[in-house]
Amino acid sequence: DLGKDVWHSAGPCEERISLHSLRGQTLAIDLAGWVVQNNTAPGMQFTVTRPHLRNLYFRINTLLSLDILPVVVLDGIVPDLKKATVAARNQAQWGGGQASPKRQQRRQFTGVLRDCQRLLTSLGVPCVTAPGEADAFCSALTRAGLCDAVVSDGSDCFCYGAKTVLRNFSTDPKNFSVSRYTSSRLQTEVGLSRQRMVVMALLLGCDYNLGGVAGVGREAVTRPFSVWGKPQGELALARVL
Repeated sequence: DLGKDVWHSAGPCEERISLHSLRGQTLAIDLAGWVVQNNTAPGMQFTVTRPHLRNLYFRINTLLSLDILPVVVLDGIVPDLKKATVAARNQAQWGGGQASPKRQQRRQFTGVLRDCQRLLTSLGVPCVTAPGEADAFCSALTRAGLCDAVVSDGSDCFCYGAKTVLRNFSTDPKNFSVSRYTSSRLQTEVGLSRQRMVVMALLLGCDYNLGGVAGVGREAVTRPFSVWGKPQGELALARVL
């Protein structure tokens, strides 16, 4: 995930909209992202027994009340190219020789996702398991025209070809809104096409290329974009590679 690098550049394209403006749409939701948010919310673990179920219920209920159809996607098999990233994250969190806590954490997270899946099924909400990563499958659903947008805080959705990404999702009555970013605005207003974001991922580092290129930062990567001019479409990256 390019994370802050893309969102920093995409700042001028952010459009904060009311959830009411999404009425009638179909949204692809990366479930793991919501679960992590719910379980890491300040104070949530000490005041709510199962925050993942509580928050998921209220979020889904809000969407359904607005005539918005959520299509919730679970992660499938981790791609081989990303296994090194997963291993590195486990090592950083648990350290060497502590396999038991890692297995316990994975079992716990899997159990949480199953709880969520059972809740969604009981509510009649479509819940599918992706063949690979959930965010990639969510993005494919928007490319195919089956969903109107992806609900995710991950910028890699644009690398996967998502047309519209909704982040900073909030059902708080005081902030009943979401930030909308579209691939068309990213390309026309700040010169970030899907191909250029893939280049950024390779050079700055991502889940499939840990570390990127040493000594290369966001400014060094984006500076040539202004020299190249407007993105020229799918064939541009193919010629470079």
